[in-house]
Amino acid sequence: MTLIDLIAQLHIQTRLRDLERVVLIPEDKRKARLTMALGTLPAGAYLVGAGPYTAGVIPLSVGEVILGRYATPLEQPGDKVIDYDVADSLFLGPVEVSRCHCTVRCRKSDNDVSVTVQDKGSTAGTFVNKKRINASPHQEELKHGDILSLGGSGIACYVLVIIGN
Repeated sequence: MTLIDLIAQLHIQTRLRDLERVVLIPEDKRKARLTMALGTLPAGAYLVGAGPYTAGVIPLSVGEVILGRYATPLEQPGDKVIDYDVADSLFLGPVEVSRCHCTVRCRKSDNDVSVTVQDKGSTAGTFVNKKRINASPHQEELKHGDILSLGGSGIACYVLVIIGN
């Protein structure tokens, strides 16, 4: 087996094992884990990763967060800095997430939280609840429970969760 064969085989095997691991956890236990984790978060706005490349919680406690990915070996390194990396590369090449894909902004007032997303000219687009949004300078408002997807497949996705406001 060549090195390329080995890497290609591992790409498939590891993704299938990961999917199997998720599916084998009973639904009630998955929901209990999510409920427990979200219950520990203080009041604020969060992007909760729901896809295989976006797992985790991104606090929107700063003014803005840039979502994207690092350059692959097939690309020249970029000069833009991202805050959160979406590991969206398959066979060492990009799939849907652009290096500087979108900016999420959070503004807080006395009793309200306002969250917007702005596509930064991404190749595959930014979607809110499966609807593609216009590129910069347009900003789309996000509401609690909205699904933010980087690319049309919905694989690299987040759910906006607002706690306590």
